[in-house]
Parts: sequence; structure tokens; C-alpha cells
Amino acid sequence: MNIPYYVFNKIAIDSFFIDKVSLPEDRVFLVIPKCENEEKEGIEGLELSQIISLMREGYESLQHINKKKIDKTDILKNLYNQSYYLNERQEEIIKNTKVSILREMYEKIFEEIGTYKPKLTWYSINKGEDGIYVCGKLSKSYTTLYNYDEKFRIFLDKTLI
Repeated sequence: MNIPYYVFNKIAIDSFFIDKVSLPEDRVFLVIPKCENEEKEGIEGLELSQIISLMREGYESLQHINKKKIDKTDILKNLYNQSYYLNERQEEIIKNTKVSILREMYEKIFEEIGTYKPKLTWYSINKGEDGIYVCGKLSKSYTTLYNYDEKFRIFLDKTLI
């Protein structure tokens, strides 16, 4: 199946599945490196203005994920028993790290979008035994989304039938 992408210099943004991801912040995983082998046609996707709006919504959703402030008792707990403190806050540390990384990814994408004129093209997407392939190469981001996002998995399976 050939899926539409908007290509900006070195990146390509999926314009078909971008609104079919459960969490808005996960839309960043549908931005991939530009492929060498492009197709001439395929299914129809969303307009560029909708894509940019959805990407901004994904970025803004990161701003609303709460970060817990470190206070004096946290510092004392950390000095007294570091492993207990880290175990207690492990999930929060992972979430905060993920948010920081995603925020930085979005900012780099917006920089590309603002700098380069887009080109609409199509890339082949297939499902294999070990994951999802885009342009004939295993895509870690699509495979990860496929494995943990039920909404995305359902739409991808329906599309690839």
C-alpha cells in the first residue's frame, strides 16, 4: 500500500495515519527520515494545514503533562537513601525524560517545516512478521506504535488488507 507523505528536506510526515494515533503527542512517531524510493501515487491523505495543526496539537499536549517539582524533602530523601528515592520516582523520571525528548523532536520538526517547502509523495508501507516496513525498511517507530496503540493498529490493519 502506498501512503502519502509531505517531505521537508530530510524528513517526511505521514499524512494518512497522523490522525489515527490515540495520544496526540505520539504523532511525532509518524515523522520518518526521507526515503530514497518514492511512489507516484497512492491513497489520499490530509491537507498540509491539517497535518501542521495536528502536529501542533501533539506538541501542546506535552505542555499539559504535569511535572512534579523537587522540594527540600526530596533532596534529603535522595541523600539519605538514593535507591529508595529513585524507585519511588522511577515512573515519573521516565515520563519526564520521554516528555523532554518528544518536545525536542517536535521543535526540530517545526524548524524543518518552517524552513523548507514541502513535496507530496507516497511511500510503500507493509506489515511483515517482525514489524511494519516503510520504503522496504523495518520502521521502529511504526512497529512500536503498532504494538502499543490499539487505534493505530486497527486502522493500519484495515488499510493493509
